[in-house]
Amino acid sequence: MWRDALSLFCCNTDDDITDFINRKAVEYEKRDKCRTYIYFDENYLQETGKLKIIGYFSIAMKTIKVPIIDTMSNILRKKLGNISDREQNLVVFLIGQLGRDTRYTQDDLDGKKNCWRIVMV
Repeated sequence: MWRDALSLFCCNTDDDITDFINRKAVEYEKRDKCRTYIYFDENYLQETGKLKIIGYFSIAMKTIKVPIIDTMSNILRKKLGNISDREQNLVVFLIGQLGRDTRYTQDDLDGKKNCWRIVMV
């Protein structure tokens, strides 16, 4: 049921968005490369008993090098706490994908509100 929903998702404005959810999302999830959060059309589910994806976003953990850590004030370094190490690496969240099916509008899934939902995850 959900695999059908993944394969039917289409974003005509960005082939990478479509390709990710159609082919890569499940594999990335299994390999712990990222987590994908999906918004389903509740009305469509109630009417048909089938899942239809409105949009989705994926989040991954990444390490980035921040060469300016040595130049930061002690206060700022303390605020960063244990999220940085001696090699000047910083663990961050990366929004890997963010997309909405072309058949839906901003009224169905607003991009700005979706970004706030991502922050809340």
